[in-house]
Amino acid sequence: MALNFSINLRAAVGVRLANTLGVTGIGVASYAHTFTLAQAILSTGNEDTNASALFYMPPTTLLNGATQIIDVYDYEGIDGGAGDGRDPLGQPLAIEELVAFQLRKTGSGVLRIEPDPDFAGWTPIGTHVLSTGEQHIGLFYPADGIDVIDGISHRIKLTASSDDVTYTFIAVGRTVDDDESSSSSSTSTGSSSSTLSSASSTSSISISSVSPGESPAL
Repeated sequence: MALNFSINLRAAVGVRLANTLGVTGIGVASYAHTFTLAQAILSTGNEDTNASALFYMPPTTLLNGATQIIDVYDYEGIDGGAGDGRDPLGQPLAIEELVAFQLRKTGSGVLRIEPDPDFAGWTPIGTHVLSTGEQHIGLFYPADGIDVIDGISHRIKLTASSDDVTYTFIAVGRTVDDDESSSSSSTSTGSSSSTLSSASSTSSISISSVSPGESPAL
């Protein structure tokens, strides 16, 4: 089986202003707007604006003081429901480029996210401290993608403090680095990228399975 991708990725920030003074005659009572930071529709493949692998981690509790390593190359030691290091269809993973990564944290604890300082930290994620309540962190590079190098740059460390936290994340990527792809007919659509911290991000993802050798119908 293989993943047949039809993905609409949209990164956005929503704001709402409200007049709480109770004074009439001062413009409108409230104002709301959503700013779209970046949007891309991905199809199946390993070129720009393509994707060929996905990993989803359902809501998981990390106890106060505990740590968790996320290996964004093969997700070793992490079971998203279909087996250790396997995608939603139960297939083993080896992601060489990440196109999108979003982590959501809830709960009263604090969650620190950073490249693993002990071994092969994935530096593109940066270091972030998500405070109490619901917080998000994400990367979105639908064209170029971000390299993941096994044994060199592929590990993210999570640390919970102050209280337990619950987190969930989704990763979308390519199993072949598009710079190394053998296809000579592809053209770049340009780089569209954004980094989200404590922002709203939505992903609409449709996945279906196909038999080996069968062409996916997109």
